[in-house]
Amino acid sequence: MRISTSTLFSIVIHTRNRVELLTQSISSFYKRAKYKANLEFIIVIDFDDVSMRNFFDFVSRNPYNIILVTKKRSNFLVRDFQNYGGQCSTGKYIFGVNDECIMTTWNWDQILMDKIEDFLKDKPDRLVYTVIDDGGHYPD
Repeated sequence: MRISTSTLFSIVIHTRNRVELLTQSISSFYKRAKYKANLEFIIVIDFDDVSMRNFFDFVSRNPYNIILVTKKRSNFLVRDFQNYGGQCSTGKYIFGVNDECIMTTWNWDQILMDKIEDFLKDKPDRLVYTVIDDGGHYPD
């Protein structure tokens, strides 16, 4: 059973050996959120990922609410990493993304919350699955 808090969005990100992409992703979600204090980032890493040592410096210099959890490496990332991250989260809404995702929409959290709540008006189970339009990929 998950613990509930006043956190609105739990952003679950699994990663391995991609600290630079991870820090860019976290920064983009935080920077463009309307309710920054109501975000948490659940970072799920492999238990043996030594590259994450560099991540701790990033965490110490920034105001992000980051929960770091470890998991044994698996070939089933969604099942074993995203679901585990969701279990460790406390937000009202869980947003599972990859470590290379960059948020480009300002106030994304308010927009998404409004759309989710509108959709859930007549759904007593309050379950919804959404897909992100990722057509905004940037060329290298």
